[in-house]
Amino acid sequence: MSSDAPGGDLPATGRSPEGAPEPAPAGWGSGPLPSSSSGTVQPPVAENVTIFQSVNGSAFAPLVAATVSNGAYQYTYTPAGLGNYQFKAAWGGSDAYSSTESTAVPVSVTPPASLSDYWLYYVAAVLGIIFVAVIVFIIRSRK
Repeated sequence: MSSDAPGGDLPATGRSPEGAPEPAPAGWGSGPLPSSSSGTVQPPVAENVTIFQSVNGSAFAPLVAATVSNGAYQYTYTPAGLGNYQFKAAWGGSDAYSSTESTAVPVSVTPPASLSDYWLYYVAAVLGIIFVAVIVFIIRSRK
């Protein structure tokens, strides 16, 4: 993951970028709200990861400081309304490592589907049942 700071991912200690802590969001859940996000920081650090959000294309703004425990963090979020959200995690760095941030994870919040959205499927099912009933009636009436 990259940072805007000079030196990018290079840790201040001179260790390889692969050894630098990186907040990595595992993704956001799907289904009923609220949704939960979790991620890891490798190697583990005992500091907070800041989760940022963008709503409908707005600039990213800090949402919450998630506590890192044993290299992992979790946050449960309930969106304020419908729309397109993006989330990313950032770690501010330390004396040993440069700051870094994850890539953005998009989330779309849409209204739940209603039964009226599936009217064509209901009509097809009812017609199918009627068709089968007519066939059964015809077969039984021939006996």
